Order: sequence, then C-alpha cells, then structure tokens
Amino acid sequence: MDTERLEKKIKLTCIELDLTQTQLAEKINAKEKKETLGMKLEHRYHL
Repeated sequence: MDTERLEKKIKLTCIELDLTQTQLAEKINAKEKKETLGMKLEHRYHL
C-alpha cells in the first residue's frame, strides 16, 4: 500500500475522531448545564 495514502487516511480518521469527541463533550456540557439550572430552580422555588 502507498505510504502517503495511508498517512492521509490516518490523518483524516484522527480529525473525525477529534470532531466526534468535541461534539460529545459539548453535549455533556449542555446536559450538565440543564441539570444545574434545574437544581437551582428547584432550590429557589422549593419544588
């Protein structure tokens, strides 16, 4: 197999993985923010 082609495939795969991990981190952060907001509202209004 051509070494340059393999290197390009590896680089593309790494970029895709980075994007996926970034998206996952963003979703986790968004969920944590929602939960924190919900807890604050419950505490504030004694729900």
